[in-house]
Amino acid sequence: MKIYFLLTGVCGSEPAESFFKLSTTSTMGQVARIDKNPSVIRNITQALKDQFQKNTVVFTSKTGPPTTGDGEKYKVHVPPNTPEMTVTGSGSGVQVELKDPDGSSVKNISKLTATENFKILTVLDPAPGKWTVTIKSNSMFKLVASAVSDIDIDFGFSTVPTDDIMSVARSPGEDVESYLLLNVSDPKTVFNISVVDILVDGSTVESLPVEAVNVHNGVFRAERYKYPNKSFRIRINAFTHDGYQLTRESLTTIQSQEPGPPAIECKEKMLASAGVAFNMTCTVESHTEVEVKMYKEGSTHTHTDRHPVTARVSISFLVLRKKDSGYYIIEATNKAGKVTKKIQLMVIENPPKAFINAPLFGVVGVSKTISCRCDSFTDCTLEWTKSDSPADDFSQKPAFPLLSGENVNVEKVKVMLTPTLSKDAGWYICTAQNGGGTSVAKTYLEIRESPEIEIQDSSKSPVSLVTFKQWNTVSITCIAKKGVPAPRLAWFRGNRKIVDNKSTTLRGHDYVTHTITNAQKDIEGTYLCRGDNDIGVDEKNVTLQFVQAPRLTKPSAYPSVFLVGTDAILICYFTGIPVPSVTWTRKIKDSITAVEDREGAHAVQNSGQATLTLHNVILEDTGTYYCEASNGVGRKKIQMYLEIEQKPVFEIATKEVTVPLNGTIELPCNPNGVPTPLVSWRKVNGKLAGQIIGTNYRIINAALEEQGVYICRAENNHGADEFQVRVQISGAAPPKLFKETKSNIVPRKGFPGGNVTLDCPIIQGEPSPTLTWTHRGKTVRNGRPFTISQEYRSLTIGPVTEDLTGNYTCIAENQVGKDNKTFSLALYKAPRIIEQAGIIYVRDGVQVELNCSAEGDPKPEITWSLLNRTIETLIPQPSSVGSSKLVIPKNSVKRRQRFQCRAHNNVSDAVKVFQVVVLRPPKIRVFWEKIITKRRDEVIILNCTATGNPKPTIIWTHDGKTVFTVANNNIYRVKGGGSGKYGCTAENKVGKEFRLTLIQRLEPPEIKNLPAVTPAATGKPIVLKCTVSGYPAPKISWSFNGNEVVGR
Repeated sequence: MKIYFLLTGVCGSEPAESFFKLSTTSTMGQVARIDKNPSVIRNITQALKDQFQKNTVVFTSKTGPPTTGDGEKYKVHVPPNTPEMTVTGSGSGVQVELKDPDGSSVKNISKLTATENFKILTVLDPAPGKWTVTIKSNSMFKLVASAVSDIDIDFGFSTVPTDDIMSVARSPGEDVESYLLLNVSDPKTVFNISVVDILVDGSTVESLPVEAVNVHNGVFRAERYKYPNKSFRIRINAFTHDGYQLTRESLTTIQSQEPGPPAIECKEKMLASAGVAFNMTCTVESHTEVEVKMYKEGSTHTHTDRHPVTARVSISFLVLRKKDSGYYIIEATNKAGKVTKKIQLMVIENPPKAFINAPLFGVVGVSKTISCRCDSFTDCTLEWTKSDSPADDFSQKPAFPLLSGENVNVEKVKVMLTPTLSKDAGWYICTAQNGGGTSVAKTYLEIRESPEIEIQDSSKSPVSLVTFKQWNTVSITCIAKKGVPAPRLAWFRGNRKIVDNKSTTLRGHDYVTHTITNAQKDIEGTYLCRGDNDIGVDEKNVTLQFVQAPRLTKPSAYPSVFLVGTDAILICYFTGIPVPSVTWTRKIKDSITAVEDREGAHAVQNSGQATLTLHNVILEDTGTYYCEASNGVGRKKIQMYLEIEQKPVFEIATKEVTVPLNGTIELPCNPNGVPTPLVSWRKVNGKLAGQIIGTNYRIINAALEEQGVYICRAENNHGADEFQVRVQISGAAPPKLFKETKSNIVPRKGFPGGNVTLDCPIIQGEPSPTLTWTHRGKTVRNGRPFTISQEYRSLTIGPVTEDLTGNYTCIAENQVGKDNKTFSLALYKAPRIIEQAGIIYVRDGVQVELNCSAEGDPKPEITWSLLNRTIETLIPQPSSVGSSKLVIPKNSVKRRQRFQCRAHNNVSDAVKVFQVVVLRPPKIRVFWEKIITKRRDEVIILNCTATGNPKPTIIWTHDGKTVFTVANNNIYRVKGGGSGKYGCTAENKVGKEFRLTLIQRLEPPEIKNLPAVTPAATGKPIVLKCTVSGYPAPKISWSFNGNEVVGR
């Protein structure tokens, strides 16, 4: 409950103002002094009305003395999904300022009041996070931050642990340790409750840790604590699942209660329905152990329970009866007293509810069941009656009890019709009755019949097939023979409904006629009549068949020319109803004969196409053919011409002819073929020098150059054939050598020390020519290093040396003439690597690239190997010819490594070795102390062991001056007495490293040059000097007559 007090003036009495001040400290209320201005009062009243309508929770509240400077700042934690936040402030000249979690001023703020001493600010959809509220006031102030939220946290107190929020008290017992039970209204949003703060006069006096009892149900519990005996509030600190802090403060103060008599919270009157389970539940609140008795007035049976503290008690009824009505007594007793509560329970019996099937229909001959259900918490009875009133007027005829008989079987909850008859139509009424009253349910049963249809032609006869010719009128009628309700009739063609049209459709009560005038072939097909009602469907088909005399056509683009030996095919297309029969005939001279008499002829007809196939045709199959189709309606014949052709072919075999030198000969060429082939002549590896006479080739005054193979080629559009004849010329002929190229010189190469053979074949010469060889203009004789073969017309040279290179010429000669051919002989060259081998210096951590290129003939292949003493390991690399680059990854060579480049061709190998040396700057490997302290007589050994490549030189210094330089000595001895700064430098050409140490010598204290007597004048100051040496620096003290002198 929320109550708002609005004080509109000064009461003038101390008790009245004290009451208002007490109400604000005990609640979240505000007290503010305002002018008694009607508009101001209306404004504040309306703002309070708006807040009164909303589900408000309190985030925080603060009170304090007058503010100074920038005012007081407070933090307000706003959880996500908060629809509205309200901040109220009261005090003299009060000012309230809001900052969002980002520290920015709020733009969507609404000021509900603008009075000087009272402010109400509202923010819609505030951003989640930590807000800052600043308040300034010239007097005592109060600040309250609240919000509209569905998330609330209920709480209560108990002296024993419990997880039932209904079993806790609203306040703790006085001087009794109590648990605080917390129950979150929205556990899906609130993740955890961490701490509960106890607030007295606005200050936190205790913070209680909280443990989870049942997170799923949002139940948490604070540890046992003896709560203050004065008024206090609690502030609950929680966190949402999103990690945002959520706070709630109690709306009013809480006062610890002295243990007193128990209190019973319960309704005095309860109303319940008979036939269901019921719990009569009350809450008994007590801070001490309580005994609870529950019984019905006038009954001897009593139920007694003991509870340690506040508890929820119940009287449970598994099934409530009317006799359970009456007065029930609850007695609660603890050590402080006893209370009694009387509760009146009234049990009523509700009338039943009857439910029957929705409007029904039955089909004649099919069984039907009508069911009725009675919903009642108590026993009920059902009675059946029937009325023959029409469906649209229930009260037209009376209803009579429905009894079993003939096809009717009446049971308690259903009526079964087995089977359904036409007389069973009517209203069926079910009446349910119990002690609370009656209920009636009714339904109408409609009797229906499936359709039955028939198709008739124009003669009124049932039909399934109707034939027609072009331009006829066709009528088909669909008649409904049976069906209740009357069937809906419709014509369909294919799957498409034929739409009614005045010119084509005539529809009556029980029939529909479809008429087609000027019928064409495209209307033929299957037509379906469908009759349907709510019970079923009947369908009948009728076929319209188009009748037509045969028609024949030929393919528009089909070959009529075929080659000898292939299969010739003639095609004609036919139409006609009934399907025509097709025959094939041929005209030979003046007579017509059946084609089927020819061997290999085959005729078929299928799907409007007739095909005649003549296998392996010959030229005599050329002629006129006829395709003829006939049916009962007519006959049709078309003419087709077949032409047989042949590709060129020669009937003579290849042969040879001889013609004397300067003689004449004619080579015949007479190919067969249709159409007549075109003839052409050519000479193999030569040009034609004779004449083409018709299809023959004539050679006149035959010369030696005309000797060879001649080809006659015959060609038509079906292919080509060739005929060859070799012509030999008899008589003398000059020599002719075979030459591979048109160049006068043929290049040849050989490997040093190997053999080279030069071939010089003679392709012509009569009488047979002689063959001689020359080298650099000198005749070559048979004998080492030359071998001449007259049989194979060749010269073999071997072993080949540089002296045997140069031009070689072979000369063929007879009485008629001579011919020559020259070869240029050269040697292949061994590989030679161009790069210089040697040492390659690289810095540590740098990638190295080695290049190796070589020349030679053939061009050499380059490979790389890793050399480790006598072991050579091949480095995998892609195949490379002429040049190669080896990439050595950084840090892969530790100190030095040898890499070998090998260039190889078929002549020999060339090898060069590259040594990679890694340069590393010096590194001193021993630890140097910065300061070394020793006695004066001790020898000190300094170690400057260093690594590096090249090996570093060691330079020793003393107080910055070089004292020793050596390449291999890493040890330096400092003799007794030596002190100062000693340095070691390890240096090579890559870099250097330096170490320095300070050597200090221990020396005992020694007082130097202290005079035995120092004169002094009375009344004047005197200075006594004490010069000392020693290491570490000695501590100096003075004494006088055996007593220590201290400064003053």
